[in-house]
Amino acid sequence: FGRLTALNVLWLPSNKLTGSLPIYLPSSIQSLDLTSNNFTGTLPSSWGDEMPDLLWLGLSNNQLTGSIPSSWQGLG
Repeated sequence: FGRLTALNVLWLPSNKLTGSLPIYLPSSIQSLDLTSNNFTGTLPSSWGDEMPDLLWLGLSNNQLTGSIPSSWQGLG
């Protein structure tokens, strides 16, 4: 995803995606929907710094653990 510098919306709900959430996504993302997949692990703390324009985030119905990183406080 690193070269997609103008990507504003990424919606991939219900695609049976597995594994950890990606650590790096384009900083231009404003809307990210990864609901109803099978992601595991914790929320990437890097998203709080890497995606300052993120306004909408959907992560429900995955297998995520842990708490919301403090670096996410400034999102939205």
